[in-house]
Amino acid sequence: MTKQNSVFKKIKKVLAIVMLCSLGLVILDATVVFGFALSEKAPEHADTLMVFGAKPYSVAMRQRTLHGIGLYQQGMAKHIVFTGGKTHIKFAPEAEVMKNIAVVQGFDADVIIESESYNSYENLKFTKQKIGIPDSVLFVSDCYHLGRLYLMALRLGYHDISYSCPASSYYPPKELAYYYLREIVAMVWYLPKFAFG
Repeated sequence: MTKQNSVFKKIKKVLAIVMLCSLGLVILDATVVFGFALSEKAPEHADTLMVFGAKPYSVAMRQRTLHGIGLYQQGMAKHIVFTGGKTHIKFAPEAEVMKNIAVVQGFDADVIIESESYNSYENLKFTKQKIGIPDSVLFVSDCYHLGRLYLMALRLGYHDISYSCPASSYYPPKELAYYYLREIVAMVWYLPKFAFG
């Protein structure tokens, strides 16, 4: 065997290992995403309810907001937080838009607004900076988002976490599939934050 062939064999072996590890990581991420999405329990009473933003004025934002204020009105939490910053140039911060949606529905409870964050990690981090870590917390977002939120929250020191999501029936099937795929990719992207904060 020539030296060149030996080098090629080593490169192929390394590439095969990298591909297998990558595949294993994707499978693990998909398991977490779908595991949380499909295993939702009845939401538990909590000190603080956090509603996570989405694209302003989208159906997703409206459904998350309505689901969150519905849980609050059922007495599921003492406090409610809308979290989401200015992620779109044309619109106000996500948290402010959610508050406006709630007000239109006649919701007049005191709402804590976190409007500086740009992504899910910052939602949790900046809310923690604003109000501290609640004794218990109830997250409201879409089902595909829950696994990443849960893992990031643990990394940031949150505890006694429960979660709830609106029904996903308002998404067309292809769009919902896209969001699940995007979430699996996001899980990989967030690995350094899971590991190092």
